[in-house]
Amino acid sequence: MEEIIGQKGYQNHYCDNMPTEGIAVIYSDPYEVGEKKQWWLYMYEEATEEDVEEFEAEEVGEILSNYEIPITFCPFCGIDLRNIKITCI
Repeated sequence: MEEIIGQKGYQNHYCDNMPTEGIAVIYSDPYEVGEKKQWWLYMYEEATEEDVEEFEAEEVGEILSNYEIPITFCPFCGIDLRNIKITCI
């Protein structure tokens, strides 16, 4: 997920209630097609050593599956994301 988090043009929301793995709340144009940016809940699964050993992935950390859901409120802390100052370009 590192390829999305922290890239120019993206902004992350972090809160104490958010899981530390497999979840990200990001302001972006996820398909990079020039559409209006908005907040998204990203859920993803990264490959483990076991996945590599079972030939489900080529390397540890590879994204095996991911889902994007447009959101306006953080599902973990309840903050209205529309009120967050956007600082990404």
